[in-house]
Amino acid sequence: MSYESAYIFEWLEEWITHFVVVSVEIAKRAGELGTIFNLKAPDGIIVATAELMGLELWTCDAKMAKAYKKSVFIS
Repeated sequence: MSYESAYIFEWLEEWITHFVVVSVEIAKRAGELGTIFNLKAPDGIIVATAELMGLELWTCDAKMAKAYKKSVFIS
């Protein structure tokens, strides 16, 4: 295994245990965002979670970036 691969695996092992429960609040906001911005359910959940937790969202999806003002669009 290369050094880069080992580093990625180490990073994944550290962060893979961090999960966010999809609360009713997140689910409702995801539905609102889906309706307003025509997002699919998984994308709405991701955007709603970032929004409600005050996180910066990095995405390659233009619709997701438009749905949340703290997004960073990666083209």
